Amino acid sequence: MDCLLPATMIDLAKNTAADRMTDDQFLIAIAGALGIDTGPCQKLGNLWEMFAATDLQLILAGFTAADVARVRLLQTACQRVKVRELIGKPVLSSWQKLLDYVALAYAGQTVESFRVLFLDRQNRLMLDREVQRGTVDHTPCYPRELARLALLVECAAAILVHNHPSGSLVPSRADIDMTRSVDAALKALGIVLHDHLIVGAGGAYTSFKSAGLL
Repeated sequence: MDCLLPATMIDLAKNTAADRMTDDQFLIAIAGALGIDTGPCQKLGNLWEMFAATDLQLILAGFTAADVARVRLLQTACQRVKVRELIGKPVLSSWQKLLDYVALAYAGQTVESFRVLFLDRQNRLMLDREVQRGTVDHTPCYPRELARLALLVECAAAILVHNHPSGSLVPSRADIDMTRSVDAALKALGIVLHDHLIVGAGGAYTSFKSAGLL
């Protein structure tokens, strides 16, 4: 059976120097091996800024449509690796890894998306589920539906996460009211709501817990 990987990818896999590369250097090497022209990446700053850019921003920076598709493929691969670093581990003691993961999960998105991280009794990640996708500045969340899903997953705790594509990290009145409604619904089931994170541009975030809103 013929190998489907390009020769450059095979060479990269065989190259022991890859073991000495930083994560960024290795990702750039993979991008080149996939045929992505990394030249336009310099206009955006670095590889992570490339992920954070919208498809239109990538095109304006000089990427071809094929390159944009490859960028998203690489981004998805990185996201899956990041979530595997969290599955089965206490996320409250791996907070930076959690933040890196959610930043990557929301990179390049132009609409609001609401997801829930379901945790077991040891606060280990059981499941990450996107529960709603909305508009550029709003996504609905229904506490009863979220509580029903939490029961199905049989979780002991949860963390809410949603993005603000505008880059603003300020919770809206609706964000605060919804979070408190979800907290009350989960408490009635004996489920702890640890936090609600709002993710902005470049992975910046607001923690409801740290802000005293939860």
